[in-house]
Amino acid sequence: SETPERANYFEHPELLVFDAKCDINVQFKHILSDPDNVDRLPDSIKSEKIKKISALVLLLTSISLAIIQIPKYYHETFIPDEDYNPIHKIENSELELIRNVEMMIKDYDIKNPKIINQTFFMPAYIENSTYLIGKEKRYNYNQYDEISYQLYLIFFPHDYAYDNFYPQGEVADYEKVKYYLDNCDYDILIIDSNTFFYDKDGNYQQLSAYVEQQGFSKTSYSTAHYDVYYLK
Repeated sequence: SETPERANYFEHPELLVFDAKCDINVQFKHILSDPDNVDRLPDSIKSEKIKKISALVLLLTSISLAIIQIPKYYHETFIPDEDYNPIHKIENSELELIRNVEMMIKDYDIKNPKIINQTFFMPAYIENSTYLIGKEKRYNYNQYDEISYQLYLIFFPHDYAYDNFYPQGEVADYEKVKYYLDNCDYDILIIDSNTFFYDKDGNYQQLSAYVEQQGFSKTSYSTAHYDVYYLK
């Protein structure tokens, strides 16, 4: 016999998790009239001393309790945030970014993408890629060429928790960001819209907006929290 198709829980989550909004239509006749099904019932219900009407009452009571308990146990155990994605365990904005990067790689037929990356989850989802930021060389900054090193200084997201990966005493050359991007060998740039920096005049600026102000304009996909640029 043919093996069944794999269950697709992404398009049909109701196959994986019970939908408490659904009505439960109990097939009493099927349960109580078929001897094989009756054999599966607890002995207390199968007893000759209990008539079918009593069995119906017990079944109805059990089913009603189950319906009441399902949403109760769910909410007491875990109340998801608005952006929580139950499949990937990441925010929907992050899932959207991953899909946009995958789309860009496919659209431009990039075989082994090199990515300037301002996230720390991307390497887990986009494989066969080289990352500037995200898989640090841990203080071995001399392994970077000059342009990659400057891009590292510019795009390293200081608002994140890993500032121990940033060279102490170094100052990023933000004014030459367009030159570095135009002459680098990376394919994709990801900028977190929540990344800010202080320019030479002490102004606190959004990095993605500043990059575009410097005249850098490339094909991009934008999400609520990220801008993705194709650099070639």
